[in-house]
Amino acid sequence: MTFFAMLIGLLIRSAAAANTIKVGDWWTDTNGNFIQGHGGVVTRVENYDCFNNGTKGCWVWFGEDKTWDFGIHGYASTDLYNWEDKGMALFTHEMMPEQLDGLGTGITHNIDNLRELKRRGNLKAPEEGVSEYDIKRAHDFLKAYATKTDEEGNFIEYDEMSLIVGFKYLYRKFATVERPKFIYNKKYNNYVIAFHMDGPGDWDIVDWIKNGMGDYGYSNYVRASIGFAVSDTPFGPYKLVNVQRMHWVEGWHDESRGMARDMTIYKDTDDMVYAIYSSEENQFMYISRLDDTYTTWATPQEFAKDRIDFKGRILDSWSREAPAIFKYDGYYYLMTSGCSGWAPNAATVHRSTMLYGPYEEIGNPCDGDGSDRTFDSQSTYFVDIDAANGKVMYFGDRWWSNDLEHSRYVWLPVYINKKEHRFNLYYTEEWKLEDFYDEDLIKFKSTSDNSLQSIVSNIKKKVTKVNIVTIAAITIGVVSLIAIVSIVIYTIRKKKDLKNTYNEV
Repeated sequence: MTFFAMLIGLLIRSAAAANTIKVGDWWTDTNGNFIQGHGGVVTRVENYDCFNNGTKGCWVWFGEDKTWDFGIHGYASTDLYNWEDKGMALFTHEMMPEQLDGLGTGITHNIDNLRELKRRGNLKAPEEGVSEYDIKRAHDFLKAYATKTDEEGNFIEYDEMSLIVGFKYLYRKFATVERPKFIYNKKYNNYVIAFHMDGPGDWDIVDWIKNGMGDYGYSNYVRASIGFAVSDTPFGPYKLVNVQRMHWVEGWHDESRGMARDMTIYKDTDDMVYAIYSSEENQFMYISRLDDTYTTWATPQEFAKDRIDFKGRILDSWSREAPAIFKYDGYYYLMTSGCSGWAPNAATVHRSTMLYGPYEEIGNPCDGDGSDRTFDSQSTYFVDIDAANGKVMYFGDRWWSNDLEHSRYVWLPVYINKKEHRFNLYYTEEWKLEDFYDEDLIKFKSTSDNSLQSIVSNIKKKVTKVNIVTIAAITIGVVSLIAIVSIVIYTIRKKKDLKNTYNEV
């Protein structure tokens, strides 16, 4: 075995043995590959054998795959430290889905290309004009929509309605797939991933086709919608079943109604599920209640009622995106980011006792160096470790605009001030979940003494609660030793003084 191979093996084994969260570090799965979980979600699945070992329940992580796939990637873990690659959950494809309509001024589905995509998906070997890569890409995309196969494993029947949706919106060159959020639907016993689904405007596609479909230089942030995909298993493959814009208010941004970009999905304690999203060109946050399938709004726009089915402009603050929310002790805490592209900025938290608001701004939760940049991250999700008891973890992305596939992850414990109904984030380079559960440290870090907060933060980088007790014991021992030495010195000096006095007499 070469030294290089031994080194790779060592790296892979060390990745599988992680027992701390190293914030912003190079995070790899158990195969040693960089984790593609950007803009994602981490949550629990309880009634599924994630590792085929007879044990049900695991943590799941879904996020944007920023490599050549441009889809959604899935991972599984038992401990939140070590993540097994579960492959792509949602695939894109490589076949142009649109063509000019009869008038040449609009677009329509390219049915011939869809037939060709189906043919390629069943090929067993490359042929002229179709590479092995082309076959695999077609097959991977189609398997989520196939409903029947023959004895040789060929796809022969499809969920055609869903396939048309996926074919149109998941063309890799057009598709913007961001901020996927995962939820289990108990009523239908399936799994749903909702995400920011974007792409070019029809007029841009018309222009591109007319200009020969050469270099593509159009914006993929025009559609501004939410995509909904479903699967019978947590790790997919997922089929795209709906893409839509959301609610709007008459007279507010009428030139482009119902926009939905950065978003999250939230299941309330009454089991109602909501989409929370940035609308009106990222100017305002909205909330829309979803139906019992979790794949569309509960009430269409023409029948929707304010504060029952949706609520627009829930925050007073302008230009907000990257929503993340959790609930504790009767309060909803909604964290958002300013709009500064890939560059980090200062986060803001709003709170309310009602999901639809009104929301009160309570400021930047971050404390310490880098707080004005949310510790070089942007919010994407709050992980429910045990939210009912105040155990919540912040999940943020540290975007690298010039190398998005290697953007890093910032996971930090949330420290809730129960009396003041607010929370704080403190930057810690490395920490363990055991530290997170230390109530004494939580109370300590909730004080207003920044120097104490800094001391505790530095301690938590290296030691657990047990280490702190050990340090305290050592400190007491040293102090005791100093006291004993001082007493001895004092006694010797006293005796010397008495002797001198006796000699003088």
